[in-house]
Amino acid sequence: MQYIGHFQEIGILLLVGIGLIGWAAFAANPFEHATVVPLYTAIHQYGARYRWVNLLAAAGVIILFVGFGALAWLLQRDSQPMITIGIVLLGIAAILWVIEVTIRITTTTATAREVVQGLTPPIRFPKTIGVGLEALFIAFLVLKLIGIAALIWGLGDVGMLSSDLTRAGVVILVAIGVFTAKEFHFWVV
Repeated sequence: MQYIGHFQEIGILLLVGIGLIGWAAFAANPFEHATVVPLYTAIHQYGARYRWVNLLAAAGVIILFVGFGALAWLLQRDSQPMITIGIVLLGIAAILWVIEVTIRITTTTATAREVVQGLTPPIRFPKTIGVGLEALFIAFLVLKLIGIAALIWGLGDVGMLSSDLTRAGVVILVAIGVFTAKEFHFWVV
C-alpha cells in the first residue's frame, strides 16, 4: 500500500507542474506580440507580471522534471542505466533552464527599458526573447528531450510501457525536436 502512496505524491507533483505551466501560459497574454517594439513595451509596462510568468514556467518545468525523475526512479529495478541517464540529463537541463530564465528576465527587462526610452531595438529578435541566449536554450532543449526519451525508454525496460508505446514516445520526442528547430530559428545570426 505504501507503494501506491508514492504514485499519488508523484501524480500530485506532475499535476502541480502542469498547472504552473498552464498558469504561466494564461498569464502571458500581454506578451504575445510578433514585433519588437510592442513586445518590449508590454514587458516594460507589465514588468512584474513578465517576471512572474517566467518564474512560474521555470518552476513548472523543474517540478515536472522532478516528478518524471521520481516516477522513473521508483519504478526502476536493479540497474536501469537509461533511467539514471535520463535523471542526470533532466537535472542538468533544469540547471540550464534556471540559468537561462534568470539571464532572460534580466536582459529582457533591461532591453525593454531601453526600447521605451527611445533607444533602438535589437536587430535580432529571437523567439526566446533574450538576445544571445539561443545556445543555452538549445542545450536545455536537447538535454530535456534526450533525458525524457531516456526515461521513456527506461520505463519501457521496467515494463510500465509497452515496446510500442516506448517507440512512439521516442518518435514523438524526436518530432517535437524537429518541429521546434524549424519553428524557432535559433541559428539566425
